[in-house]
Amino acid sequence: MTDRSELNAMRKNAREAMYHGDFRTARSLLRYVLDRDPDDVEARTILASLSSRPKQPAGPPPVRSKAEPAPRSGFRNLSLVGATGLLLLLLVLAFLLPEGVTLASDDPALALVPAVTARTVASVALGGGPTQPAAPAVGTDCIIGHVQDAFGQPAGEGWAVHIISEAGGSYSAFVESSGWFNFADEELAAGGWWVELEIPAGWRAVSTNPYTATLSGMQGGACASVEFIVEALPCLCVYKRDADNTVGFPSGVGLPDWQMFATNGVITLTEKTDGVGEACFYDLDPNTPWTVTEETKDGWKPVGQSKQTVTLAPPRTPGECQWLEFVNAQCSSSKLTVCKEDPTGARLANWDFDLYDDATGAFIGTARTDAYGCVDWTVAPGCYTVVDLGLRGQGWKDWWLEIGSPEQTVCVGKCTEREVVFTNEPLGCIQVCKINENGDRLWGWNVSAINLTTGEQFDGRTEKDGCFNFRVPLGSYMLMEEVPAGWVAITPSQVRVDVTEAFVCENVRFKNTCAEEPDCCVPPKPCPPGRLPCKPGDGYTPPKDGKG
Repeated sequence: MTDRSELNAMRKNAREAMYHGDFRTARSLLRYVLDRDPDDVEARTILASLSSRPKQPAGPPPVRSKAEPAPRSGFRNLSLVGATGLLLLLLVLAFLLPEGVTLASDDPALALVPAVTARTVASVALGGGPTQPAAPAVGTDCIIGHVQDAFGQPAGEGWAVHIISEAGGSYSAFVESSGWFNFADEELAAGGWWVELEIPAGWRAVSTNPYTATLSGMQGGACASVEFIVEALPCLCVYKRDADNTVGFPSGVGLPDWQMFATNGVITLTEKTDGVGEACFYDLDPNTPWTVTEETKDGWKPVGQSKQTVTLAPPRTPGECQWLEFVNAQCSSSKLTVCKEDPTGARLANWDFDLYDDATGAFIGTARTDAYGCVDWTVAPGCYTVVDLGLRGQGWKDWWLEIGSPEQTVCVGKCTEREVVFTNEPLGCIQVCKINENGDRLWGWNVSAINLTTGEQFDGRTEKDGCFNFRVPLGSYMLMEEVPAGWVAITPSQVRVDVTEAFVCENVRFKNTCAEEPDCCVPPKPCPPGRLPCKPGDGYTPPKDGKG
């Protein structure tokens, strides 16, 4: 079985040998690869590109000054001596070279970029990023290029650049400290070329990568020029330290072996702090918020924020990380927080709760929620039962609907904080009253309210004042009365009511009359001799205003 990692390493070594001009070694390495894998297209392509090359001694290519003779260009064969000649050369080059391209020289006074040929350069305008591909570069028989970061600084020293001809030839070079690379001495064939920058981990391309270049094959003309823009990926480091027991260390004592989490909402990364309490997250997406949280440990509590969010930007200096600090302190007790809220999340004050120890069954105490809707207990580690006693004041249960159980059991660990939430829904009201044609209240009559959304039905019976109050969740309802035999409804027996406000009653009135003279008389009118009242007592009151 072929060891792909070994063959990959051999191809990489062959490219490095080509860069240093050691084509003999490059050929040997590529033949070794093809002996192991005759179908290796990349090795065969590179070897084919070397077939027409003369064998050269190993060693780095010389950095040629523009005062030295150079091949393939009459301009390069200029040889100027003395300060006058040097000045004349610089003036000529100022007209021939595009803006921003400088030349190499051994003379420190020139301060020129090495390894860029004296030929004029056919530049290509860059797009704003990978979503705006650059137009193909155009030149004669050479390609040069430059790598810079998003801040305009030279970048990519030692990175590999590969060019591949659509006809099959390929070459490799390495980026210099100035950010420049060139394929100016290869006499590249006419046609299309693929120019790709090999970007290592920790960086990403901002401009198009790879580029395409089109060469005419004419010697001595302008090189096709490409420019790569890259940016370093940011990193984020966390320092976790002990709030106490610093033993005199100026920056405190770090806490090792503590898990930290970083998420951008798409991925979540996990790292453990090292022996000095530090943990780092590398190669993060820039310009997006990252939220960092910490592991919860028994016996420790956070001091300050236990969750921090930061938006990272690409660093100007690669490898410079942004730092966050998390602080924890040891403790022995725990905190249990009980809160009361409505379905919107609004907290409710003045609700009472009882607390019991599950292990012993002992009653611990009663506490009332504060203005923020919560009450705190300091407890030992263990399990507890919390009982909702309700809102202080009479009739609170008529206006609030408990959502869920009125009892909850919760367990807390050492030096931890737990919160338990109880929810109650505020109710609205529908008051239904029944009267006859004379305005007398009718009690003992059945009435119903049906929620038109959920179908839930609420039933009631009018009391001695002839009315019944439904406490219902907000919504739309159909109110219905039961009309017994011997009675006729004067008003509709079904009425739609919209309950839109809590703690407020909507009024509905149903009116009925006797279909025939009853055997009894309706108080408070006096009964004739021999007739009894239909209902005992005279506790009737005038009907309240309402609908109907």
